[in-house]
Amino acid sequence: MSDAKILEGIGEYQYGFSDPETYVFKSRKGLDRHVVEQISSMKGEPQWMLEYRLKSFGSFLTTPNAYLGRRSL
Repeated sequence: MSDAKILEGIGEYQYGFSDPETYVFKSRKGLDRHVVEQISSMKGEPQWMLEYRLKSFGSFLTTPNAYLGRRSL
């Protein structure tokens, strides 16, 4: 069954509860130095905190990702 067919049968949400998206800050997709700087600036953090965040981000980039899946034997 196609996605369009499935969605067609769902119809409108009958209970009417929904919250509009209200962002204080919305960055682009991904995480890089510029996004870290934007977040720090938006929060009005002192310079030492930005430097700490950037140092932590650098550590994050150099740390290998953990393998969380099943390993073949």
